[in-house]
Amino acid sequence: MSAPIPLPSLKNGQKATILALRGEDALTAQLADNGFVPGEAVWIVRRGLIGGTPLAVQLGRAVIALRRDEALAIEVEPA
Repeated sequence: MSAPIPLPSLKNGQKATILALRGEDALTAQLADNGFVPGEAVWIVRRGLIGGTPLAVQLGRAVIALRRDEALAIEVEPA
């Protein structure tokens, strides 16, 4: 098992498993409501041109756009 890393550290297309959500309660609750829960597979589909945000993230069959602070709250283990 490798050390957890923040979601934005993944390369485009690199798959990972969500390990934990970090940060303020309102933000983590919103992420969990959108399906970002431990055990789920996730990967970055595309990054925005300016500063690499927003991030287009594949979660199951949905593609979800995340701001940088949201993505940093998601700790993952690369596959």
